[in-house]
This record gives sequence, C-alpha cells and structure tokens, in this order.
Amino acid sequence: MYQYIIVAAILLLAVGYASWRIYANFRHANDPCYGCTLKDHCTKPHAKNHKDCTDKHASCCK
Repeated sequence: MYQYIIVAAILLLAVGYASWRIYANFRHANDPCYGCTLKDHCTKPHAKNHKDCTDKHASCCK
C-alpha cells in the first residue's frame, strides 16, 4: 500500500513541476532575454557598448 502512495506522490510532483515549467515558458514568451546567461549583463546601462553582448545577443541587447 505504501508503494502506491509513494508512486502517486512522485507522479503528482512530476506533473506539478512540468505544469510550472510550462506556465513559466508561456509567461516569458515575449521576452527575448528569457534564459539568456547574459541577461543581467546586457540590461546594464553601460552594456550597450560591450561588443560581446551586442554581437552575440543582439535580441537581448536593445
């Protein structure tokens, strides 16, 4: 009986996590910087002059 409870709990956690990730992707669908590792760097005021940011991440660095 305990094995069914454990399996059900694991399945609920997996479905909950997948739902949360899908929701997060829809919430950030129009953000070109979502998931970019240089997002914080590119949004700084002086980042407009950084060649590594503007060349590789042109959609993030506006």
